[in-house]
Amino acid sequence: MLSAKMSTPPSNLQEFLDTLNRYVFEIQKAIIDKDLDLIRKISYMAREYVHAYGYEYKELQIDSKKNSKLYKKSKKILWDFYQGRCEICCNPATGVHHLLGRGKLRIYNNLDFLLLCCSKCHDQIDKRVYNWDESQRVCSAKTGLSSSEK
Repeated sequence: MLSAKMSTPPSNLQEFLDTLNRYVFEIQKAIIDKDLDLIRKISYMAREYVHAYGYEYKELQIDSKKNSKLYKKSKKILWDFYQGRCEICCNPATGVHHLLGRGKLRIYNNLDFLLLCCSKCHDQIDKRVYNWDESQRVCSAKTGLSSSEK
């Protein structure tokens, strides 16, 4: 299981990426279910995990110029694939949401953590304030994710 507040850091890059892939799986399920609240909460948990451990791996780091090119390439792929439509509601998209936030790691602009969306869905996913205990309860109930298990 995953944890929003990992008690022990991953022992190597592969373990870090394996855990990240579990977050991807849960985010993709929430997208299919069109559950904006769950997308936001799981993304928050993944963001905390990446911020806590991702910068330890030089292999993931990228300079600003390459990061910008990677984002533009990923954005174009999303726009073309979804034909300019929101992945959640299929209304015309207005932008790309960075599910993990932004930073100098390649994974921030990985297609798995970018979501093409309309402004309404973007605003719903991007809500910043919610009760952490409540989000843990909801995540645990819907996904089996737990703050006490790895």
